[in-house]
Amino acid sequence: MKIKVLIFPHTCRRDVSSALVLEGFLIKENFDVQITSMVNLEKWLKFWKPEILIVYSHGKNKKIKEKFKNIKIIFIDGEVFQLSYEDRARQFSKDATEFDSLDLILVGGELAKKSFKKFNLDTSKVHVVGNTRFDTARFLMSKKITRKKEVGFVGSFPLINHHSDFPVIRGIKNDKGLKYGIVSLYGFNAFYKALIYVLKNTNYQVSLRPHPNESIENYKKFIVDKIEAIYKKRIHIDASLDFSIWASKLSCIVSPTSTSIIQATLVGTPVLNLSNISGQKDFWNNYAKSYKNCNSSSIIPKDLKNLKYQLNNIKHKPIINKNIQQQLNKECDWKNEEYSNLRSAIIINKFSKNIYRNYVRLPKFFLRIIEFFVFKKALKNNAKILNFNYCEFFHSQPNEVSTLVNERLKNGKL
Repeated sequence: MKIKVLIFPHTCRRDVSSALVLEGFLIKENFDVQITSMVNLEKWLKFWKPEILIVYSHGKNKKIKEKFKNIKIIFIDGEVFQLSYEDRARQFSKDATEFDSLDLILVGGELAKKSFKKFNLDTSKVHVVGNTRFDTARFLMSKKITRKKEVGFVGSFPLINHHSDFPVIRGIKNDKGLKYGIVSLYGFNAFYKALIYVLKNTNYQVSLRPHPNESIENYKKFIVDKIEAIYKKRIHIDASLDFSIWASKLSCIVSPTSTSIIQATLVGTPVLNLSNISGQKDFWNNYAKSYKNCNSSSIIPKDLKNLKYQLNNIKHKPIINKNIQQQLNKECDWKNEEYSNLRSAIIINKFSKNIYRNYVRLPKFFLRIIEFFVFKKALKNNAKILNFNYCEFFHSQPNEVSTLVNERLKNGKL
């Protein structure tokens, strides 16, 4: 009997594509795999009774472990680029029960693993696999891609445009949150000005991609629907599951300071960084080293006129400077050229050899029917759940995922 694995991605537009790659490799290793969201998580745990649960966030796993005592919980660090490589271990050190509820922890690089030891946490269950989000970027780096005459605008404003419409006041109760909120306001203002300028002064098509924690509906209501009709036909909102795939097809990207800049440069898509235009370059340079590195690997126009000039003189090649390369090597184990999700699947396969098996459960096909109808009902009550919650029946899966898995397996077994 196949071991049942339930994958619970944290965010739809950040983690799901990576989860789909992992699902592909696990299925090839004879696991029975299902991806779900918070909408149906409890039902899958209760009635399918998976032996393994894979999560991409922490905080609720101790409660799951208390309720389903035999389940093995595997945590994959979907973020990797934290403010510091020690952030994840520091968070776990403040919640020993949550740490103890996890049976495996898969992190980006050796520095992250060593930080667990620094905080006196058991490192025997911590394994280095690289950055699982970057698998599609690594895959696309070797492909010749036809680019559209289209500019991608990247949103990064979850504090002021939360996917569930939480009010801004929720995140500005302390000074740090207040400063971040003010920076977000300046950032969005520059984002909008640049968008209108590009529409009026170039003939590029424009693709808007909100942050994974942002509301897509507000982009339509307050941006697209407010633009003059003559320009509206050239603009659309992208809600696809994979950033790297989206970025690889564009002429260039216009973005505030964001770690997504690294994914864009990996696939050879130049980034025009708005941090000078928004007046927030110094803030991001001082916010964290990873953000300073992102600034240094992008083109930073001094004003909107210069942005247009840079856009008209774009060259498609990676701008990965020494600092970014070091960060990739240290925090994403980038020198190991194997796909991170394949490395994860191999570790999970070895781990699963002697785990407890459940034999009494509802059939998967029945639970997939429940998945469909429960999600459909939830969607009628709140259309915004699509922003954060994945359902295989309501989201399109990128073709590149299955191609990545199949091409890799042609080159050898796991």
